[in-house]
Order: sequence, then C-alpha cells, then structure tokens
Amino acid sequence: MSKRNEKEILKRRDARQTLMQIAFQMEAQQDTSDDPLFMQLREKELRDDLEAYVVSTYHKLVLHLDEVDDVIRKYAKGWTINRLPKAELAILRIAVTEILFVDDMPDAIACNEAVELAKLYGEEKAPSYINGILGNLIRDREQTAAKEEKSDD
Repeated sequence: MSKRNEKEILKRRDARQTLMQIAFQMEAQQDTSDDPLFMQLREKELRDDLEAYVVSTYHKLVLHLDEVDDVIRKYAKGWTINRLPKAELAILRIAVTEILFVDDMPDAIACNEAVELAKLYGEEKAPSYINGILGNLIRDREQTAAKEEKSDD
C-alpha cells in the first residue's frame, strides 16, 4: 500500500472516529438534533470532503434511526439496544448506516472500519461481536441480492 493510500485511509478513519463520537454523544444525550454534530465538527479539522461525509452520514443515521436500530436488534442476539454499551452501539449504528444507506461505501470496508473502531473504543469482545453482527447482515444482503438477480433472469 502506498504512503498516499495509507494517509487517505487514516484521514477517513479520523472522519469515522468523529462520526462515532457524534453518534455516541447523540445516544448519551438523547439528542438527534444537529447540536452533537456541530459541537464535534467545531473541534475537528477535517477536509471539506470528509466533513461532508460526516454530515451526510449523520443525517442518514438520524433519518433512518428506527430502521438502523431494528437491524441491530435483529442481528444482536441476546442484546437489546439499551443493554449494548454505548460505544459499541454508536459503532454499529454508523456501520449499519453505511451498509444500508451510503452507496459509495463497500460493505466490507464499513465492517472492517467498525471492527477497527471497536478495537479502539469497545470492550474486549467488541471487535468479534461487531464483526459477527455486521458479517451476518452483509451475508443476508448478498443472499437476498443473489436471489433477486436469479429471479430477474
């Protein structure tokens, strides 16, 4: 991997960390307004394109929060939204939003980045748990897409 690509991945990771912190704050304060968003963005120095990604993804999360949480409930066996640690919940919400609603984000990258965030912010078992939830979601989406493709033939 070139130094340029490595730096670009790190910059995107910074944007994702910012987004995770916003989602965490949103949950902790029970505030889906733009206040958590702009409070975090004032403290960060993100490139315009990365700030646009953060704003867009946050708005998609807020708009589709019930659907995102339903997906998490479906795949988080034995856990309720209220019982999930807030860091893991924020990470899952961002990743599920990216998988379902961010068209130019490959599912595998959303999953891998969520696992990396879980290593930084989550409890010890969080990376494998998050990987399992997102892996099952991605697998189900791929199977559904394959069935739809087959029925179109």
